[in-house]
Amino acid sequence: MGRTRKSGEGTVRLKKNGRWKGRVVIGYDDKSLPKTKNVLTKTKAECVEKLNALKNTATPTTAVKVRADMPFGDWMASAQTRGQAVKIIFVCIFCQGWTMFL
Repeated sequence: MGRTRKSGEGTVRLKKNGRWKGRVVIGYDDKSLPKTKNVLTKTKAECVEKLNALKNTATPTTAVKVRADMPFGDWMASAQTRGQAVKIIFVCIFCQGWTMFL
């Protein structure tokens, strides 16, 4: 049984033709689908080395995940950096249904 790689390190597999294939997720697109990069080498050591180099160069340094306990300002900043349009609706319960759209 092979050694288990940790989460985020990528996958290293031996193909039928004798070459080693490495694959790592470098980010996610707008539809939350993973963006992957592959490397193909003759030896496992080369594959792991290239995979680590690819992971270090291609992985974004500031990956912000939206959390339930995230402050409003941080959420707004993360939405703007992702390029998402933010529609905020303020409803005044004392004004009997008066709304303001931003």
